[in-house]
Amino acid sequence: TKYSFPIYEKIFQEENIPEEIKYLSVVESALNPHAVSRVGATGLWQFMPTTGKVYGLDINEWVDERKDPVAASYAAAAYLRDSYDQFDDWLLAIASYNCGRGNVERAINKAGGQYDFWAIRSFLPAETQNYVPAYIATVYAMNYHKQHSITPGVADFTIHTEVLQVNHKVSLASIAQAANVNVRELSILNPSYLREVINASPESPKSLILPVLNNNTYSALYEVLYGNSEPPAVASRYNTKPVPKHRPMYYKVRNGDNLYAIAKKYDVEIQDL
Repeated sequence: TKYSFPIYEKIFQEENIPEEIKYLSVVESALNPHAVSRVGATGLWQFMPTTGKVYGLDINEWVDERKDPVAASYAAAAYLRDSYDQFDDWLLAIASYNCGRGNVERAINKAGGQYDFWAIRSFLPAETQNYVPAYIATVYAMNYHKQHSITPGVADFTIHTEVLQVNHKVSLASIAQAANVNVRELSILNPSYLREVINASPESPKSLILPVLNNNTYSALYEVLYGNSEPPAVASRYNTKPVPKHRPMYYKVRNGDNLYAIAKKYDVEIQDL
């Protein structure tokens, strides 16, 4: 929590999201960037592939930004902000994060137009009916753990980090050797690089998160990263804000439609619909 939550707090403040919604990531993934649900939702904020791409996350053979704490948090903030703008209620926005805005909208209609989670709860999918109470319970547990003798664990990796920009293809193993750090720790700090390789280029630079290093280490590191010993511009820890590819599209189902035909028409996966 001492590593992830400061990232969430900075991004949520920037995007005008209530800070306590950071605890939603505990419900989603238990703060495990490699968490994968039974239907393929992945990462700290459990994005499905299509939704992740809609909200600007890169997902390909080299990188899955659903696992990146910064990029995924910006995407989650954008999704929650869009939901709040639609429903004007944060609990409904949180419910939509679990079951989608369409299900929430239908539940509101069935409840006579009430924009209140507790009023529409019985019309929501069973999982979502329990999802919002689970979030509320998590907020309580995270804030009042001392009263219940719950002690936070200590991270098994450094939480004091810095960020460098990489502009060519390089492996985490090479970086670890040059920086004299453990490659496992680099993998933990850079969970989105699927092959432990940063497939960057001058046109598409990538961020590398490192433990804070001793000054005498930088020369060898820069040689691996840039082919020289000149220090690069310092990158911000929060510089990977994704750019949404496009906003979600809404489609009104007509008689005779089926999910396969709609998915084919809009070139999306059936499971995402």
